[in-house]
Parts: sequence; C-alpha cells; structure tokens
Amino acid sequence: MSSSEPTILSPILDAVCNGHHGGFERGCGLGWSRMSRWGDSGNQASNYNIKQLIIELQNAKAEIEAMHARDKEREEAMKARDKEREETMKAREAEREEAMQAREREMQARMERMEAMLTMHIIHVIVK
Repeated sequence: MSSSEPTILSPILDAVCNGHHGGFERGCGLGWSRMSRWGDSGNQASNYNIKQLIIELQNAKAEIEAMHARDKEREEAMKARDKEREETMKAREAEREEAMQAREREMQARMERMEAMLTMHIIHVIVK
C-alpha cells in the first residue's frame, strides 16, 4: 500500500474494495484514482493558477510602484510651484516695502522743505 504508482495499486484495491467507483477507489478515501494520484491534475491546475496569481500580483505591484512614482513626481512639482509662488510673493512684498520707504522719504523731504519755508517765513515776518 505504500507504492506511489496507482497502476500497481489498482488491481489490489479492486480486489479489496470490490471494484472501481466514480474515479476513486472505494473505501480508500479520495487519495487514489486509477488514472493518477489524487491531486496531480488538480495540482497542475492549481500550480497554473498560482503562477497566474503571482503574475497578477507582480503586475499589481509594478502598477502600485508606478502610481507611487507618479505621486512623488506630482508632489515634487507641487513643492516646486509652491516655492516659486512663495519667492514671487516675497519679491512683491519687498517691492511694496521699498515703495513705501520711498514714499516715506519723499514725505519726509516735503515736510523738511515745508518746515524750512515756514521758518524762513517766520524769520521774514519777525525781521520786518
């Protein structure tokens, strides 16, 4: 009974189990068939299914890695755009600050001229 060759076991099993029934040897479980050991054809199909699943998993993994790469590229592009916007805003802010300082200097100069004119006018009125 320890033989792995079903053709050797078939006549013995026929005699012991009263013949062949439904593709398997009656009374001996699902283990032996006249054609092959239980699971050989199933194992071949199962191995094929496993290979197909492995291929599908590899394809899915490659797709996920590609998605991660695209996401990383998008993120880097967004960071670059954000940095560019920030630099543009800083430049505009610096220009505004410079323009305000120029206006303050101009107003300060006007006030100094007006003070000078007022002082001259007061001196002119006092001297008369």
